[in-house]
Amino acid sequence: YNQIKALNRMLESKINELKRTQQRLIQSEKLAATGMLSAGLCHEINNPLSVILNRIECLKIESAEMALPEQVIKDLEVIYKNASKVSSIVQNLLIFSRHHPVNFGFYKIKPLMERVLGMFDGIVSGGKYRIHLDIGDNHPPLYCDEERIEQVFRNIISNAFDAMADGGGIYITSKVSDSKPGFMEISIRDEGKGIPDEHIHRIFDPFFTTKSLGKGTGLGLSICYGIIKAHKGEIKVESSKGKGTVFTVILPYKKEVITK
Repeated sequence: YNQIKALNRMLESKINELKRTQQRLIQSEKLAATGMLSAGLCHEINNPLSVILNRIECLKIESAEMALPEQVIKDLEVIYKNASKVSSIVQNLLIFSRHHPVNFGFYKIKPLMERVLGMFDGIVSGGKYRIHLDIGDNHPPLYCDEERIEQVFRNIISNAFDAMADGGGIYITSKVSDSKPGFMEISIRDEGKGIPDEHIHRIFDPFFTTKSLGKGTGLGLSICYGIIKAHKGEIKVESSKGKGTVFTVILPYKKEVITK
């Protein structure tokens, strides 16, 4: 009887493992297909957009000589601001589609995370939110693209604040990975509203968002996923509705795990 119970537990564990593997494969296929489409569209959009931005810059420089009316100069600023926003989205799409160079180097986790958290000083200073950073100084440095990894953590932490409309804490920890040799695990836990079960399997899908129209493109976590995959790492999420969310980012600290 005990042997049957043990076999049932083993079978259940294997089934769950297969389900997780299947979900990862489906996710990878979806992202690969969307990535190819995105890369093609980006190149088609980027060229005329660069010309538009360049011409607006020239017009702004020449505005005094041309004696352009003040309203026209204001209109140029509006056009430039919105075109720059489109350009930023295109650059994000290029990162998502992995058609963007990755510049690797060694970077200590704690200073990197402190720089990211510094961007949220204005939000935290109100007293509504708390951040607990528990990262040891003796951890090996990450082997990563510093700018891109900062973008990953910035996205995750920004989402954590969005999930805690009534305030709460964010807890950041790190450890050497037990399951993936040569990698570090950085976990970011929030005390927010959590992700509903019907959404959790879609959060890395491109353009999927639960935010209201105009509040987000739905590319943030897809871009994070693409950046981490370019580092041969992983991103995992655990969440319960009303009980918060934990994102675990697994990134290399050994150069050879990237180059092999």
